[in-house]
Amino acid sequence: MTEYINIKDNMLNCFKGNTPKYVVKSNTLVLNQKCIRNNVIDFSLAQYTEDKCTNENKILRLGDLIINSTGQGTAGRCAYVSELPNTKVTVDSHMLIVRFNNKDLSKFFSYFLYKNEELMLTLLTGSSGQGEFDKERAFNIKFPYCNENKEIFCKIFDAIADKIQLNNKINAELENMAKTLYDYWFVQFDFPDENKRPYKSANGKMVYNEVLKREIPDGWEVKPLKYLIKHINTGLNPRDNFILGNGNIKYITVKNITENNLLDFKNCDTIDEIARNKVHNRSDIQVGDILFASITPLGRCYLIQESPIGWDINESVFSIRPNLIEISSEYLLMCLTSKYFTKKASNSSTGSIFTGIRIKTLENMSILIPPQNILKTFTKKLNQLLKRKNICFKENIDLEKVRDFLLPLLMNGQITVNPEC
Repeated sequence: MTEYINIKDNMLNCFKGNTPKYVVKSNTLVLNQKCIRNNVIDFSLAQYTEDKCTNENKILRLGDLIINSTGQGTAGRCAYVSELPNTKVTVDSHMLIVRFNNKDLSKFFSYFLYKNEELMLTLLTGSSGQGEFDKERAFNIKFPYCNENKEIFCKIFDAIADKIQLNNKINAELENMAKTLYDYWFVQFDFPDENKRPYKSANGKMVYNEVLKREIPDGWEVKPLKYLIKHINTGLNPRDNFILGNGNIKYITVKNITENNLLDFKNCDTIDEIARNKVHNRSDIQVGDILFASITPLGRCYLIQESPIGWDINESVFSIRPNLIEISSEYLLMCLTSKYFTKKASNSSTGSIFTGIRIKTLENMSILIPPQNILKTFTKKLNQLLKRKNICFKENIDLEKVRDFLLPLLMNGQITVNPEC
């Protein structure tokens, strides 16, 4: 039998986090709004806070539900606490901790809040830019709950959540491996020389470069980006061109390019085929192009590895097509996402409402060019990492589709499954 339940009548307590006092190292991690995405907690984005700042009630426990409570576009994001690192964890003042007697209910509400993120975004009070999540209204919303199916609901929820979490950890590790490889070869310059020794550490010849204001390996070049690419295109702004919300083609903006350089198709605007043709005439995106977020946060990129069917980009996303005779897509991706490049790009940005970089400015930024043999070896190594990363990413999309098909049916009582099966 299906009943309708809300958070207010089922929670034990709700705590708002504290304003943290960040430190280099302590025994307490503090989560912020960026740590929640797609119903999952990313502990790698947490920072340390002073231990004395934290009330014991606000230390996370397994089974807690955490919710972003402020910010247009982030308020309402939530996650179930299924695991914790070997240290204390709390949340900052822009997040809520909701605690239940029953972990199953926490899982249930976590999922249904997540599935209704668009509704949650309408429950903001205050200024449009930094509204406050109206928890009174949100916690009174009733969701369908079938008690007979709760056991199988939790089994499916846990199994899929665990696999998605594992894939996210694998992708985070792959991302770290890619950055470490790039840093070792092209920042520290300890790529393998002809004798397989680390170049700079083995006293390889270095020369001072006036453009980069640092030493680089002898024989390497530095060129403006415009000489290494075929073009930089952008998508199209709706304005007088088309109406958002029609059709089922995903309309990618900078918010859909994640911090680990993947595409997140959730909460995308949509356009129809006619609009897509207009956009594509300008963007001309294809496999091998790099999508570059031109407004803050700069440095987010995505390398298109499969034909972009069913989606296109808006005007704030640049599409950069490398000239493969000069440079590989994989190497350019790492250059564009490097700390050096993102810092230079941020310093060159303009704008009052949205800080961003212009195409001409980007084209004139300098790129370090290694010899072709080193470039080819690096590209081969990186390509393997990116392919594995994309496999995990696509698997998560498929898992989410299965979850989002089954769980609502279970809780609506439309299907029943024997938990013993």
